Amino acid sequence: MSGPHERVRVKMSAGSVEAVAPAGRNRWFVILGLMFAVPWLTTFLVGSVLAVWLYDPTQRRFVLLAALWLNLLVGIIHILAVAFVWLAAFALRGEERVTLDKQRFELRRVALGVGVPFRLRRAPGDGIRVLAPNEHGPGKGPHPRLEWHSDRSALRFGSGLAAAEAEEVAAALRDFARLEVHER
Repeated sequence: MSGPHERVRVKMSAGSVEAVAPAGRNRWFVILGLMFAVPWLTTFLVGSVLAVWLYDPTQRRFVLLAALWLNLLVGIIHILAVAFVWLAAFALRGEERVTLDKQRFELRRVALGVGVPFRLRRAPGDGIRVLAPNEHGPGKGPHPRLEWHSDRSALRFGSGLAAAEAEEVAAALRDFARLEVHER
């Protein structure tokens, strides 16, 4: 079942509800990913391969080991660069998948076929809340529009949603929670 908003897909099944929405566009993630991470990784990959093949074949073993050690030494920068590429892809084309069932609430942020899950166990009195514009906190990037609170934890999401879309997702999650209470 899809709602009146084409960008948000809400699917209810017997034991769960799932909402899929686009990610919020954070221009800093895009800038870091495309202007730093992609050139960094490309330079190191091309440079490492060229260094091995341009040297004399008798020194190829030494150059290969040197390239390997250099890549290991700057490994943390490589890891950050890969993370920035993923964040840029998430900001440009990613999506947030929210799944609610009887045991847990799961938020999965997906980009480039890789999902990063965040899970909360269901607790009595848990639920969804639409955030007011002044509740977002500081920062210039996109702000979350929804918050799922459970026990002493909370997850904020929905930065790519318009206000009406956030209300639609919140209503679907509330409806499922109400149905679940009546089934007990």
